Amino acid sequence: SCDDRLRFWRDGSVDFPHRAPFVFVDDWARLPSLLYEFLRAAPLDQRLSDLRDYRTTLETHLRTLPLQLHDQPHSLRSSCTQTALSPPQVRDQVQAAKRYYASASWYDLHLGGPGDHGTCTKAPLGDATGRAS
Repeated sequence: SCDDRLRFWRDGSVDFPHRAPFVFVDDWARLPSLLYEFLRAAPLDQRLSDLRDYRTTLETHLRTLPLQLHDQPHSLRSSCTQTALSPPQVRDQVQAAKRYYASASWYDLHLGGPGDHGTCTKAPLGDATGRAS
C-alpha cells in the first residue's frame, strides 16, 4: 500500500509470498551494523545467489500478471516533468551535488534517507497543469 512503500519487498504479497533478500534501513546511522549482521548470517556469495534467485522468481511472477497496458487508452500521465538546464545551471547543479555529498554522513541530511524521493501525482492527459487539451 502507499502508506508502506517497502511492504511488498519486506513481506511479499498474497500472490507472491517471497521476501526480498535486502537490507532494510530505518535509521541510516545503523547501516554499518545492519550490513554486518546481514553478511554475518550468510556469506556474500550466498547473499548474491539468493538475490539472483529472488530476481528470477520475481521476473517469472511478473510475466504471469495479466498486464494489457498496450491495449488500454493512455488517460493518465505523471505530473513530473524534466526541465532542460543551461550549461551554467548544469555546472551549478554539479557543484551543489559535490558539496552535498562531501560530508561522510550526507544521508543523514535527507528527510527519509537517500531513497525517499516523495511521490508524483497523476494528472489527466493535457498540458503541464493537467488541463485537458
